[in-house]
Amino acid sequence: MSVVPLLVGLAVRAALLPLAAPRSDGDPAAPLQPGDLFSRTYVGSAALSPDGRHALALETEGAGGPARLVALEWGMRGATRTVHELPADDWSALSYDAKGEVALLLRGALPGCELWGIEAGGAPHRVLSPGASSRVFDVFHAARGAAGGSGDGGRWLALLESEEPREALLQVVDVEHGELGEVVARFGPLSIRERALAPDGSALALVATDAPSFRVAGDALDLWLFEFATGRARNVTGGGLQLAKPLFTPDSREVVCALQQSRSALTTDRRDLVRIDLETGRATRLTGALPASIGNGIFGADERMVFVDERTLLVPTQHGLADDVLELTLPAAGEAASWRWRTDGRGAWSRLSAAPAARRLLAIESGPARPDRIRLVEWPTFEQRVVEDPNGALVERGLAPWCVVTFRGADELPLEGLLIEPKEVAAPYPTLVVLHGGSGGRSTLRFNDNFAQAWASLGYAVFAPNLRGSEGYGAAFCTLNVGDFGGRELADLDAAADALVARGIADPARLFVLGHSYGGYLAEMAAVRSKKFRAACAAAGVSDWSSFYSTSDLSELAVVGLGGTPEQQPELYRDRSPLRRLDDADARERGAPLLLVHGQRDRRVPVEQSERMFAAMARRERPCELLSLPGVGHVIRGRENVEKWLGAADRWFRKFGEETSGGPPIPRGDDH
Repeated sequence: MSVVPLLVGLAVRAALLPLAAPRSDGDPAAPLQPGDLFSRTYVGSAALSPDGRHALALETEGAGGPARLVALEWGMRGATRTVHELPADDWSALSYDAKGEVALLLRGALPGCELWGIEAGGAPHRVLSPGASSRVFDVFHAARGAAGGSGDGGRWLALLESEEPREALLQVVDVEHGELGEVVARFGPLSIRERALAPDGSALALVATDAPSFRVAGDALDLWLFEFATGRARNVTGGGLQLAKPLFTPDSREVVCALQQSRSALTTDRRDLVRIDLETGRATRLTGALPASIGNGIFGADERMVFVDERTLLVPTQHGLADDVLELTLPAAGEAASWRWRTDGRGAWSRLSAAPAARRLLAIESGPARPDRIRLVEWPTFEQRVVEDPNGALVERGLAPWCVVTFRGADELPLEGLLIEPKEVAAPYPTLVVLHGGSGGRSTLRFNDNFAQAWASLGYAVFAPNLRGSEGYGAAFCTLNVGDFGGRELADLDAAADALVARGIADPARLFVLGHSYGGYLAEMAAVRSKKFRAACAAAGVSDWSSFYSTSDLSELAVVGLGGTPEQQPELYRDRSPLRRLDDADARERGAPLLLVHGQRDRRVPVEQSERMFAAMARRERPCELLSLPGVGHVIRGRENVEKWLGAADRWFRKFGEETSGGPPIPRGDDH
């Protein structure tokens, strides 16, 4: 195992801090608390004006907290920042008109979203009421060609969706009068995932399916083309592909897309870039097998590619632990495309917004010890400056240091993970191995991913590995766990634990494992089958794959992960189900205390998975607790619910870590 570079705290104590005070109320001399991290400013999206001289950013104070729209402007006299308070809610689809004078954004989620607008120098206001815009799911401005209509300034267009009858619509938004206008197109029962407008305004490209109910494993996501002159939409690619990230070339003649090599988003993350001829539907590959993922597969619709000049495309990618920007140059006739990384692999770049005429780019950037901020980038030099840093005071107080740790898994497979080390605590540390969901998900360098900084503020070292099957390392790596869920991944996990102990990072008597969703499943498997961990916490984890196959809204995941249905693979379904391994001799010998956490409204992994596991362990008198969260679905949202989860896990780890630790007792309550 190697550490690049290893940052070790020089502290005088090796004890965990209590989850007592929710936050330190901004006192710069007080130690950071988890509440300080949960209360930080999140930058959800940002948009650069066409002239590159000003921008808008959507920010929230804490997850789900008060929202604001921040107007930024820079020029010869310096920069200005104007803050507009918004109602607390989900905000999205932030975009400018062609002149940069008006911007629109969506408030809320379907059904019942509102359309809001802001004019230059003005304040945000509601444009359409919930009743008028309850079906709107995307809004954009068309300035040229047939899409722009007959007026000089172009027009705003909205994509809408109705259920009775099921129909997708393209409709004009009358911003001045606050109403929906002319219906430009009726697409019938088309489920639209993403869209792109041709620069000349002649057409709209749609990644969509006409399947009655889209399945991530099996159904096509084709490229459809709506031509404003004819008023008709046609399927360009003909039902054989899964596409994402559509973007017209600057000449409006072709569309660049990310191509899924499999008809299932669950089996591979290979996302080659292709250029699609709109007349023939022929796809020409621009990249080979990238050592990365593009747009997080089917699920990365929020990240969009941008052209910065006639031939240069910038692509947000998932590159190992990092979220890097890839620069691709479109080839001339008879040439091959060329590409290179434009960011350094030490952070996360997202939500790219470009002003090609001004040769500028805007991006949100964060890192393991750097919360969200906004960078303005000059093209083509890539010179950068920070134009919005709402979390600067938090950084100045000192966050836990980080590094990337590499190790060898089963079969000597090279693996890596993010290590966060607690401040003022001496190694070997109480250590928490945090497992991502997925199964083809990944741990990242985004700030507080997996709540890493929050755990470090409590005195834990946090290691977030990307085991085999994780996204971001190319197609071959991502498929290494297909048909083998809970198999060699567990050997990888044990290897990570051994490496942390051998390196002097982890205290083996206080080494714990925690995961959510697929990570929760692996945590349950580790609790049953591994000797490495003193205690485990599994949130929304699978305990029995056969019942998951019968009750989940994503039953295809079991088929992919175990090589077939329960009838086709009965032994594997038993062998890889923690619930069914409780009476095995090795499980009786190895079993670790297990905390189960589950949302009562989880449709992806129904709560019965944890309820049955808890009952089975209780009957066998093995240490187990169940925290059931009312009203919570698969993703544990809301600060109150997250704090319940982390607080219960913290107490669980303290309880069993203290029993075996040779060091001083872990302080709790008012000891600090």
